[in-house]
Amino acid sequence: AKAASAATAAAGALIAKTHDAGADKALVDRTIAELG
Repeated sequence: AKAASAATAAAGALIAKTHDAGADKALVDRTIAELG
């Protein structure tokens, strides 16, 4: 369980680093459009 949570945390950090603001905005916009 510890290894899994460590891997999840590492993946989250990697995703956060590789995602720029433009990608985040596009993701948010798409999510809002789907909800709307």
